[in-house]
Amino acid sequence: MLRKEILFIITFTCLLLNPLKGQIDSLGKVLVKAKEMPHTKKCSEKDDQEQCTQNELAIFFKNKMIYPKAAIEKKIEGTVIISCIINNKGKIVQPNILYDIGGNCGKEALRLVKMLPPLVPAKEDSKNVNVIYNIEVPFALSDIKEKETSIIYEEPTKPIIPKNDEDLNLHLEEESFPSETIQTDLGEVYIRTDQMPYFNGCDGMINKTQEKRNCSDKKLVSFLSSNLIYPEEAKRNEIEGVVYVSFIIDETGNLIQPKVIRDIGGGCGEEALRVVQAMPLWEAGKEKGIPVKVKMNLPVKFSLSSNAADKYQIHWGNLRTNKISVEEILEAINEDLVVRNIFGDDVTISFLNISYQKNSKIKEESSTGKITFAMMRLLRKVKPSSYIIIMATIQEKGEMIDISRKFRVIK
Repeated sequence: MLRKEILFIITFTCLLLNPLKGQIDSLGKVLVKAKEMPHTKKCSEKDDQEQCTQNELAIFFKNKMIYPKAAIEKKIEGTVIISCIINNKGKIVQPNILYDIGGNCGKEALRLVKMLPPLVPAKEDSKNVNVIYNIEVPFALSDIKEKETSIIYEEPTKPIIPKNDEDLNLHLEEESFPSETIQTDLGEVYIRTDQMPYFNGCDGMINKTQEKRNCSDKKLVSFLSSNLIYPEEAKRNEIEGVVYVSFIIDETGNLIQPKVIRDIGGGCGEEALRVVQAMPLWEAGKEKGIPVKVKMNLPVKFSLSSNAADKYQIHWGNLRTNKISVEEILEAINEDLVVRNIFGDDVTISFLNISYQKNSKIKEESSTGKITFAMMRLLRKVKPSSYIIIMATIQEKGEMIDISRKFRVIK
């Protein structure tokens, strides 16, 4: 019996440490167990901090969860286990799925864990330490609110910082793609049309030109940066990330039905919604010259750090431009994907995500820094008129920095 227990412990420890090896190497000393394990602030004075924290996290997950449609259809319930490192500042460092139950529950659990505010860090001999930590995310069909059962959850693309027009074009769609509509409570609404809406301030420019599109994107970025106020709660808890807001521009240019479709907590969703609702009239989108309703998704970036990401670039094989062909992608699959600083030195990638977006569908794969076989399979399915978005996370002086690069597949 003792032999079996020893084998189990060895096997479990290997499973736990393997996905986190890259992060452990870059963080330095990481404990498997500490005298005082991480916990929520509310549980600091509790006798049983561990049980209190589990209860607090379960409530958080229940309130924020979007139960995956695939799991609902297959009646999947159970607990997903996310393994991560809680660093000496209480931040969750690059969580990984340790145990999944299927039906996209693993992806949803990962999304929820990434939304968590920092915990009270683990302590060893009165010092804050890095520690490996497992977080349980329960899925129970009985918890589903009636209104949520109709939601189709598709894992969104990793955030693209909307700091320039090229980044923003991904989310506002480009006129080169065919028109497409969806049915809503307002009737037929376009998600792509031959002339997408323009943000206010570009009157007098010729429609359907790159000049006007660039003007619109820059005006929108300027509006966001000028009006966005970082929520105090998010500052206190050091919450960063991207909130996605969905809205419709109607035939008269009014912005209607704004709603947050992905939040990061700390009041960021409310602030993003406030800024979007304060937008001036848009120039309505058109289909064959006739104004139409157009639904759009906008990413709103919340970042406490400066433009540290500007000091790094993603390099992949021989890809030199952001407009590429399917053939070039297939050639790059077997090449190294690296991040380099301004001096040309390679930097260790702690987390790598590759997303493939075709029309309104998004598929993605993640790893701890290298291109995996799963990523290769995804990239081999790439078709023209689509996007590939690469997000690499590195560490600089203990801070996690996201670097992104977007490729448009044109042929």
